[in-house]
Amino acid sequence: MTRSLSKTARIAGDQDLINGINAQLKGASLTVANQVVTASQAVATLQARIDATNAVTTAKAAWQTAVKTEDTELAQTKLFVAALRKAVSIMFAGATSTLADFGIAPPKPRTALTAAQKLLAAQRAQATRVARHTVGPKAKLAIKGTVNTVSETQAPTVQAPKA
Repeated sequence: MTRSLSKTARIAGDQDLINGINAQLKGASLTVANQVVTASQAVATLQARIDATNAVTTAKAAWQTAVKTEDTELAQTKLFVAALRKAVSIMFAGATSTLADFGIAPPKPRTALTAAQKLLAAQRAQATRVARHTVGPKAKLAIKGTVNTVSETQAPTVQAPKA
């Protein structure tokens, strides 16, 4: 069963092998996985593993720095870009082909609602308020709960407020 080591532990283990080979097996050859290798070849293989791990760590740190830089830059320029898009869309409001050159879609034309459509929208809004039992802030103040009088042998009962 192989166990998973952290990068730090793996690098330390590989470095310990290098130190041991340099101290005890200098100039010797060994048979590893049915292959005869010299001590210098074994050290080179171990050092390549260490270098590869260190390269990944360095690249990851550089990537994280680049991501932080990008996030900062985007946050600092977000309002500018939004204002620039708005200014361009105002400058070329009637020229859809020019707006397309900037990658800006022309605004959708707003259609005026008829009187019947406005009435229907108002009725739907009122029906939604009734269904959700929503009231305004002044109506909320008028809602009070009631408590029945309590006798010494009876537990108090509370009634829900009436909307």
